[in-house]
Amino acid sequence: MFAFFLGCLYLINALAVLWLVKNKFNLFGFIYNKKNRSFFIIYDLPFMGLSLFALLEKVHWILIILFLMHLLNSLGLIFRPTYFYQSLEEMKVIGESSLINYITFMSTIAGLLSLYVSYL
Repeated sequence: MFAFFLGCLYLINALAVLWLVKNKFNLFGFIYNKKNRSFFIIYDLPFMGLSLFALLEKVHWILIILFLMHLLNSLGLIFRPTYFYQSLEEMKVIGESSLINYITFMSTIAGLLSLYVSYL
């Protein structure tokens, strides 16, 4: 049940990113604004909590990867934020559209995999 909710949350996240881009929101500037660090930590909590509960409900390697991904992301933003913000120059080379495509693609894949695990 938690894996199903996690999958839905990921798919809603992908749709929200696409909606923000459609409405000309500067997602790139928002992500790399240092004032928004606490927002991202709080934003990661539901994903981390649902993946932990889904993992406790059904141990699966996909859920382990999703939980560790969110845990490491949050720990990195808490303890080593300068490392995250140093990647700004690399992301400028890659481009904003590539970053948005990556976020949307990974959220969609994580959502579909979570839904798959929920139906096993």
